[in-house]
Amino acid sequence: MTKNLICRNIQLSEYWGDGTLSSSDGQRFPTSGKIRNATSIVKYFGFGKGVTFYTHTSDQYSQYGSKVIASTERDATYVLDEILANETDLEILEHATDTHGYTDLLFAFFNLVNKKLISRLRDLKGQRLCKIKSSTNNEYNELAYPPLKFTGMVNIDYLKKNAHELQRVSASLQTGTVTASLLMNKLQAYPRQNNLGAPSQCMSCKPTDS
Repeated sequence: MTKNLICRNIQLSEYWGDGTLSSSDGQRFPTSGKIRNATSIVKYFGFGKGVTFYTHTSDQYSQYGSKVIASTERDATYVLDEILANETDLEILEHATDTHGYTDLLFAFFNLVNKKLISRLRDLKGQRLCKIKSSTNNEYNELAYPPLKFTGMVNIDYLKKNAHELQRVSASLQTGTVTASLLMNKLQAYPRQNNLGAPSQCMSCKPTDS
């Protein structure tokens, strides 16, 4: 935390960025002994075990968060944890990840906490892209879309109907009542049609800009 305060007060750091953009990525390291999060992945650790250090770095090249996670877990599960638990004076508004650092549900979580997720998606044509539909507002139905394959729909009316559930998620995340990683794991384990999971999944489908 002290490092970030010093970095923000150095005028040179402003040439790198204003401290509102950050990125995160994981690095895998082999371990020895009995480590709780250590897992076996032959590709990275041979016949041994290892862990992943998932680190968050601001556009001023200061690190404001790091977490040790199991290398078998998807990075995206832990992206939002360090951003919301950030105790530095950095006001992170946008965050960038690679393909391993995103899930559809993570897009919804970022939107609920009023932040922007910038993911470098590999094979965009293979991703689940959605159009917006509404039975009460034709303006959404008349939107123009790029020539890509759309396989889903974002139902605006359904989201409005379940807005109170999404507001509860937003409040819980921003107040620290629950971590994003824990809630994400719980929602992914629930049936798709439960009262909270269904609107979250609907909201998480990625519409593209026209």
